[in-house]
Amino acid sequence: MTTVEWGGTSLPVSASYGFVEATGDVELRLKDAKPQMVDSNTVTLMITSTSAKGTVSVHLLDAATGRELVEPLRIDMDIAL
Repeated sequence: MTTVEWGGTSLPVSASYGFVEATGDVELRLKDAKPQMVDSNTVTLMITSTSAKGTVSVHLLDAATGRELVEPLRIDMDIAL
C-alpha cells in the first residue's frame, strides 16, 4: 500500500479515490495495464502554514517503509484571497 502523507504546511482533505478520512492518508492503486505505475489521483490539500507565499515540496512516501518513491516535486505557492 502506498499513501500520501502530510506534514508541516498542508493536510489532505479529499482525493479522487482512496482518501481515508480517519487518518488523512490517501491509498493509491496500481494501473491494471502497467502494475509498476500508479493510477492518477487528484488530492486536495488544505494549507495549514501561515505563509501565503514561498516554495513548497511534495513528497510521495511508501506507507510501510517511509521510503521516498520519487524525487520531491518543488512548487511555488502564492495564495491570494
